[in-house]
Amino acid sequence: MEPRNFRQLANNIVISYLIQVMVKNEPSTIVSGDGVQPKSSEVLQAIAEIRRNYTTELEQAFQSEKRKQDLLAELAMEEERGQELSKIVKELLPSPKVSAVPERQSRSRRVRILFYRMA
Repeated sequence: MEPRNFRQLANNIVISYLIQVMVKNEPSTIVSGDGVQPKSSEVLQAIAEIRRNYTTELEQAFQSEKRKQDLLAELAMEEERGQELSKIVKELLPSPKVSAVPERQSRSRRVRILFYRMA
């Protein structure tokens, strides 16, 4: 997987988890001199959950990519083995002999030719 795809995946994961956490928790707010703010403990919990989920998703993506690379390498090895086996079989099988005698004509054709010669 290309780095750009990982970035897109990471961004999508973060956004989806942020939305989930915001909808699920609906953090209470406290009023301070600066305005309305969510409680810091809820924010920290939300961030910790996002990080856990993000890490899990990213690890799964890396494992999938590694598995894909392993399978591609295994497939390449199998193709190479198949080519080697094909070469061995070709070497072991006798090559078809080219006949020096041309194929004989069918009986009906020979009879027609003889009939026309006699006529």
